[in-house]
Amino acid sequence: MNVVGTNPDGWWRNRSRARSALVAAIARWCADSDIDVHTVTVVFDGRPTDAEVADAGVHGIEIVHAPDGPNAADDVIVRLVDEIGRPGAVVVVTSDRVLAGRVRRAGAQVEGSKRFRTRLGLPDRQ
Repeated sequence: MNVVGTNPDGWWRNRSRARSALVAAIARWCADSDIDVHTVTVVFDGRPTDAEVADAGVHGIEIVHAPDGPNAADDVIVRLVDEIGRPGAVVVVTSDRVLAGRVRRAGAQVEGSKRFRTRLGLPDRQ
């Protein structure tokens, strides 16, 4: 939600729509950049809606929901980085300093949320 939350455009009124829009933007960026969508994992805090479950496979991006409370997504991200045999090839997008430190210690690279939104062609402020 770091990437979504970087732009205060009212996303909090419909989190499901905001999450779906982010996944669609990432899929477009992958297609435009010749990046295999199957190498992308998006981790969200909270439980998915029925619509998100139905749409989960549409773009080919792996979507993980972490419903176990505050910072659950951070713990999932760190676990995923730890499980990858080549953590140096992983880029975690976040603006959370604590999470950035955790994944860097695990060997991953970090890109800031604002920079990634720019890469996706998403507006910076509304």
